[in-house]
Amino acid sequence: MRVLVTGAGGFVGRYMVASLLELGHDVIAVSRRQVDLDCKVISFDMRQELHVKEALAEHRPEGIVHLAAQASVPESWKDPNLTYRINILGASNVLEALRDHPETRVLLIGSAQQYGRRDLDRPITEDHPMEPTSPYALSKVAQELIGRFYFSEFGRPVVMARAFNHTGPGQTEEYVVGSFARQLADIKLGKAEPVIKVGNLDSVRDFLDVRDVVDAYRLLLEKGDAGEVYNVCSGEGRQMGEILKGLIAVSGLDGQVEIDQDDTTRPGDSPVLVGDNSKVRSAVGWSPQVPFERSLADTFQWCFESPA
Repeated sequence: MRVLVTGAGGFVGRYMVASLLELGHDVIAVSRRQVDLDCKVISFDMRQELHVKEALAEHRPEGIVHLAAQASVPESWKDPNLTYRINILGASNVLEALRDHPETRVLLIGSAQQYGRRDLDRPITEDHPMEPTSPYALSKVAQELIGRFYFSEFGRPVVMARAFNHTGPGQTEEYVVGSFARQLADIKLGKAEPVIKVGNLDSVRDFLDVRDVVDAYRLLLEKGDAGEVYNVCSGEGRQMGEILKGLIAVSGLDGQVEIDQDDTTRPGDSPVLVGDNSKVRSAVGWSPQVPFERSLADTFQWCFESPA
């Protein structure tokens, strides 16, 4: 399959490209900035409608994994309109450009943030109502509605994923596990004082290794039912404090690190956000393969071997 991956220079995008190439797919990578990947790379901003149309007309992909996004909740509060332009307009440009390529399968990547504040005693299924509590979450709800519209009105083969938290080697410190791992690596390397700054450690999240994430995305692109939405998640809740303890353990810094905690709740945060992955398991035969402990160890090791 010839697959076009947008946002290919990002954390998940690089893994997505590598996974597709390994399995023999012909990959065209789209990135806003020039990146070094083992496939053809074209650089433009997904908000540029003409460039999107030209790329699809030239390369005629059989599938598109649309990862390009402004993916930070805090940044979305700082500049909501930028988030809307990137996330909503980018998805609209892709789907509109496919008017001349109606057979092209599209996977739109959404977020668990679409569910909003969900302090439930059971994992969230796809039929839970969406109640976005941040500009980022709102942009992803709008993106999904656009995908549903193009499916229902024009029969476009659009599949939608709602991704929960993910991590793994290469994740930046903008995200919580990446931040913990980077700080611990710097302490271990003697580049920082033995103090780690953290936020609320009581919240519970559903984490999945990025290598399992891209495996799910590939299978959904290939075999997911058009018009359907799928949670991509581990199905297990983990308290942030336990994740921190796990990373401290793999770093070898037990008893040597002071924790400086700011437990201020971030706007729109839910105390518990855990997904039910039974639908994606059933639909495409996917299941997580990377143990969480290995994911933490690999993430720390990457930070240790790749000093900032």
